[in-house]
Amino acid sequence: MDSQIYTHSPNFNECLRQAEIVSGIIQLMVAESSLASAIDFRRPIAVLPVVHEFAIVMTQGCDLVQDFNARAKNEEQVPNVLFCPLPRAEALKRPRNGSEIPSRDWKRIQQNDDKRYHFFEAAPQDADAANEGLPELTADFKRYFTMQTAFVYRQLKDGTAKRRCELKSPYLEHFSFRFAFFLGRIGLPEPHQSEPA
Repeated sequence: MDSQIYTHSPNFNECLRQAEIVSGIIQLMVAESSLASAIDFRRPIAVLPVVHEFAIVMTQGCDLVQDFNARAKNEEQVPNVLFCPLPRAEALKRPRNGSEIPSRDWKRIQQNDDKRYHFFEAAPQDADAANEGLPELTADFKRYFTMQTAFVYRQLKDGTAKRRCELKSPYLEHFSFRFAFFLGRIGLPEPHQSEPA
């Protein structure tokens, strides 16, 4: 059955795409104990690999295309790719601390009516380049990370990370707009007041 939301990702030697879901991407982070060393450079720095089971590309598609074409000429235009990690929806609904999200709130998340979260329905096998299908996933717009573009392409080429599927239009634009809207929020010092009736 053809998915209304997802389509196969291209193979590893093509340009990354906005709203493409990858699995197994490894993010390198400086260990908290090495933060002072990272500034001093004379001391060794401990780096921790963080493996993301699933993550989605947030960088604009046109920028990714221009960068991909520039890399063919040994240039670069996008030094880092922006990602949102995509944990399984079950992990958000039932966190390890035992507190479950109330069903009313969970329904809002599933319908993408909660500003902070985006819910992704499961992807069928035929929409997944690995032919496995994807579970229900969630994005938390407060959590995102960047990685060097060259390192991302290296992991895809080596097979460490795998391109799985990407969102079709208009689901791509819907997700992208919701993320941009969340980041563009304006915090007001006081809410608007209304005169008593």
